Amino acid sequence: MMKYLLLIIGLGVTTFNTFCQSTPTRTTRYSISAGIGFVHYFNTLRIGADVVDENSLGFNGLIMWEPEHRLALGFESGYYTFYSASRITPSGSTARVSLAAVPILLTIRMHVYKNFFVSTGTGVTILTSEANVLGSLAENSQTSFATFQATALYLKPIGKHFKIGGEFKYLNVAKTEDSVMAISGLVAYQF
Repeated sequence: MMKYLLLIIGLGVTTFNTFCQSTPTRTTRYSISAGIGFVHYFNTLRIGADVVDENSLGFNGLIMWEPEHRLALGFESGYYTFYSASRITPSGSTARVSLAAVPILLTIRMHVYKNFFVSTGTGVTILTSEANVLGSLAENSQTSFATFQATALYLKPIGKHFKIGGEFKYLNVAKTEDSVMAISGLVAYQF
């Protein structure tokens, strides 16, 4: 009888200890980041290449799912002005043209070392061209389904949830054979 009582007490203590274990730490996280920075267009124009402004300001945003492993998966978008140009026409008015891109990409990011990451992505890009000549505005948009990007990224934690850093990005739009390079500063919030 005493053996059974000791067995029941032993099982009870073991069961109690098992249920009183701390809850496992969360291994899946999400992050949202936003960046702004310098964009340089690799000029491929054949006509008017000498009057094109190849430098502009670009914006990007990213939502990532970050499981416990080194790889993260997410969506990225942004706004990049590929080029803009203006020229005085023979009649004295100013003619302006520009090409802007809004990529929507599926992105895979890999944690390489400490705060360093590399990422790549592919997806669609909405290209918007605009021409304003003699007071007449013409706009056109088209979609490229073959967009590629590669990024090197540094993110330094500045608290429990926030990170700050910089990235170097290469973006290629195959439909128009246009490419840009971007150097951006960004802020990320991890939850």
